[in-house]
Amino acid sequence: MDYTVIIPAYNASAYIAETLDSILAQEDHPQKIIVIDDGSTDTTAEIVQRYKHPVHYLYQENGGQGLARKTAIESSNTEWIALCDSDDLWNKDHIKKRINLLTAFPDADFTFSDCYSFGENADVTHTLLSEAPEGWLDKWSKKSLGHLIQINEPYAAFLEFNPAYLSGILFRRSAYDKVGGFKEKYSRWMAEDSEFVRRFIAQENICAIYDTDCTWGYRRHPDNYSSVEWKNYYGKAKILQEHLSVGVVPDPLIKMTEANIVMSLGEAFDIAYWKRDSNAAQKIFKELPLQAKTPKRLMRALHSVFF
Repeated sequence: MDYTVIIPAYNASAYIAETLDSILAQEDHPQKIIVIDDGSTDTTAEIVQRYKHPVHYLYQENGGQGLARKTAIESSNTEWIALCDSDDLWNKDHIKKRINLLTAFPDADFTFSDCYSFGENADVTHTLLSEAPEGWLDKWSKKSLGHLIQINEPYAAFLEFNPAYLSGILFRRSAYDKVGGFKEKYSRWMAEDSEFVRRFIAQENICAIYDTDCTWGYRRHPDNYSSVEWKNYYGKAKILQEHLSVGVVPDPLIKMTEANIVMSLGEAFDIAYWKRDSNAAQKIFKELPLQAKTPKRLMRALHSVFF
């Protein structure tokens, strides 16, 4: 398969070599691996430049991961683009299984796979799919071939649960170009990666295929941006609000999206409160729609002032 791997890296010296080694060990070798250095101040450049073809090093002034991915993708010319973060790992058969997926589903535009957790903060029994609401996969399965699942109504499915983390994604370049790719506007937004995924799968007649086998590892460590749980819910709400405002959300899903925004803001507030993050709790409470400002949450907002 003709594919390029895109890796944004910012001060990634602790893990980037391990990540590159896992990609170079693929049973089906990539044509090109682009590491885009997003203004690192550590030894990231020195480490990456030790590697030869197919690893290519690019540098940009710090502009955020979204812009870094955009820059790197625009310098590629392959039919398929695979994403990987600078601290995650691919299994040796990650791409081989993706080739098998595309053989089974040749019309696929957007593919992704389940992952396991590893690292000092990891529960080694955890997988991303284990976080899905009960019955989610059966509810949104359009067609299945063993562990390969075509997702029905991807935007609606992902409102309930997002199983596509960037290090497990491979997509068709023509569909990426059609949707406008990563946008600099969102590069520093909370959950900017989720914005891209949701906008991509909102395209009409998009074919999204999920490999429920774990083919890569998500590293959990103290610097994970996603380790602050309320930010995930808050970021999701802000992205969905943006998608409503710019017309990304399909018309039949507007009410479902509006309800999801209210739910996500409420979850963000509750988590910030229980984590005793006073500033976050008060900020989010001000943004809660009236119907979400229950008496219990009002009491919590008042109590959070005294944290």
